[in-house]
Amino acid sequence: MILTHGYFLSEDIRENKLMMPYPPLGMLYISAFLEQNGISHEVLDSTFSNFKVWQKKILQLRPTIIGFYVTFQTRSNVLKIIKNIQSSSDLSKTSIIIGGPDVRYNIDQYIQNGAD
Repeated sequence: MILTHGYFLSEDIRENKLMMPYPPLGMLYISAFLEQNGISHEVLDSTFSNFKVWQKKILQLRPTIIGFYVTFQTRSNVLKIIKNIQSSSDLSKTSIIIGGPDVRYNIDQYIQNGAD
């Protein structure tokens, strides 16, 4: 199981000027819960990465489950990533779970784009 998000600092012009990115607390809370309950997982923080590096790591790990933390700001990237996962034969058995503040208001959009 991988916990991740679709935020890439290099794509955020405003944040690049400020350079005060924040840790992905939602994912880290879930990670702590999983760890306390003995559930094997890895956190893949994409903040200081880019899509190509993220994709390479996912293809190496070939997780059976990817959990995304989604906000309004990361929705478009996560939707693109979901489509990418869906189109990869190496990830055909990967289940996609989404959570976070944006999901509540846009669940249909995520489901229509391939989230489980």
